[in-house]
Amino acid sequence: YFVLGFGLLHVLRRLSGFSLARTVIEALVVLALAVFAVLSFRDAWRYRQSGNPAHILLRLPAGIQSRIHALLKKAAGPKSLFLSAIGLGIAVTLLESVCTGQVYAPTLVLLVKSNVSVAIASAYLLAYNVMFILPLLAVFILAWHGLRWQRLLAWSQNNVVIAKCLLGLLFLILAGLMLAL
Repeated sequence: YFVLGFGLLHVLRRLSGFSLARTVIEALVVLALAVFAVLSFRDAWRYRQSGNPAHILLRLPAGIQSRIHALLKKAAGPKSLFLSAIGLGIAVTLLESVCTGQVYAPTLVLLVKSNVSVAIASAYLLAYNVMFILPLLAVFILAWHGLRWQRLLAWSQNNVVIAKCLLGLLFLILAGLMLAL
């Protein structure tokens, strides 16, 4: 994920030399963030009303979920666990970037727009990725100590509304920062 972000950051830095391309990209990112914010708040409201996850628009599409599940099943019981884990990690990262990129790509555009040095941008990118991994690590540790997936799923379902509202707020903050810089 870090390598993917670093590559995209490099491409965005190259494009930023072209003022029209930069302006178009920034405008599209602000527009996308506004749309994502509205959809996040809509998802929170619809889920609160129905409790049905099928009413959530901003989520990993079913086709991509199916591909990830197929990859996970295919990787079960491999001869070389290490190589399978790396290959699976790359494949899942690329597939999930459709969803996680909603925050990641605008963050990278914001880094380029802020004109920070490559070293500082890389440090921010590393910090972003560490923060991205911490919840996964927490879930892994909790599962290692006996947390069952049913309990985790129940917790997740009980917190959809707050998570969607926080995500909508994050999209608005990112859009505001893009406009302010």
